[in-house]
Amino acid sequence: MLKLFKLLIFLQVFSVLSAQQKTCFVEYKIYSDPTNNYKQWFDNEKLIFNLHKTYKGIEFTVRENGVLTYKSDTIKYNKEYHEYVKEYKKDMEKDPIHTNQRYYNSNVLKRSGPLDNVNYLVVDTLPIIPDWEIQEDTLNVLGYTCQKATTTFRGTLYTAYFTTKLPFNAGPKNFRGLPGLILRVHNDKQTLGFEAIEIQYPFTGIVPKLDETGKVVSQIQYTRLTEEYNNNTLKNLFNLMNSIPKKEN
Repeated sequence: MLKLFKLLIFLQVFSVLSAQQKTCFVEYKIYSDPTNNYKQWFDNEKLIFNLHKTYKGIEFTVRENGVLTYKSDTIKYNKEYHEYVKEYKKDMEKDPIHTNQRYYNSNVLKRSGPLDNVNYLVVDTLPIIPDWEIQEDTLNVLGYTCQKATTTFRGTLYTAYFTTKLPFNAGPKNFRGLPGLILRVHNDKQTLGFEAIEIQYPFTGIVPKLDETGKVVSQIQYTRLTEEYNNNTLKNLFNLMNSIPKKEN
């Protein structure tokens, strides 16, 4: 009797765990910015995404004939490129990653916004995306058969491909509104948009968490704070350069 009771308890726990939706990880490339990708995590309630450096197509400093210049040829200047990336990664480790979070049933996006040793929680209301028109066309993206859909958002026609095999009403960055996960979305010229380049489902790693302890500000307020910080930084740099004694001829 005791064994039967334990078995029933086990089956109940197992059924609850099985019913819980697994976390899905997708990395998206950005059509307009090859130097960055979006890494995103989707669970049964919300999505989280971060911007990550790819180190592709970046310009790095090279000294030629005693003069520092910017280059992007990673083959000819392979040594300089790797030295630049190494130093850049060191600097990035000192900078906290800005984590974005949104619940599927909400248009409110929250983001951690560290700035000048102050942690902010940036709260922004996303614009509504017009209803999608689902088409009959399909496309295979990383082994997933995706359905085509189109919409016009802020004067631009977007084409999306989503899969119902990944049951998340979401997509790259702030694209959403389809009965599945958007793996590819772009404008007609494919100059704006995102495309999945890696999928892990179920995801078994560590999912980032949004730090909600910062001072709450709107996106407009945070933009103003950022502009003020950048202007002060430039002003201080300008003053420092002017304070350096000039060499007499």
